[in-house]
Amino acid sequence: MDEDDYSDYLKHLSNLIHVMSLCSGFLFTAYTVLITRLPDPGSITAQLTLLVISIYLSICLYCLGYFLNAVLHCCRNFPPMTKTTAITNLLFLFVSTTAMSIATTLMSFLWNLTYLAVVQTVQWIFYLVITCLFVIKPAWTYRKAKSSEIAIRTS
Repeated sequence: MDEDDYSDYLKHLSNLIHVMSLCSGFLFTAYTVLITRLPDPGSITAQLTLLVISIYLSICLYCLGYFLNAVLHCCRNFPPMTKTTAITNLLFLFVSTTAMSIATTLMSFLWNLTYLAVVQTVQWIFYLVITCLFVIKPAWTYRKAKSSEIAIRTS
């Protein structure tokens, strides 16, 4: 048996990615349905409920980015890292993990839930900083190091 066979681990990470994607979609849908169907979304209990859903959404999105980054560590070979692929990958990860958080914040502004929207903006900035520090930057650094290592090995 090959000691470097990570197929089971990759299947596990794939399942985690699917679960986090499903949970993120569910939480976003729940937020949207609640904010539009509640009789008084301005009440404190409604806003706290929406805030909790928003926090769980950010946690699921962070975990999704983290598990997508973890898959990189199991890849043996990468194509050469060009500026186009680096920018495309970074933009995709950045946009895909922050779009839902921005949308929930904007929904709060649209429904005149100013305090909730301000708290969600602070939450979104915190989420963005944490994601950049612990997901995007390590993935970028690892990808660059691994790409140069593969280039040296193949030349």
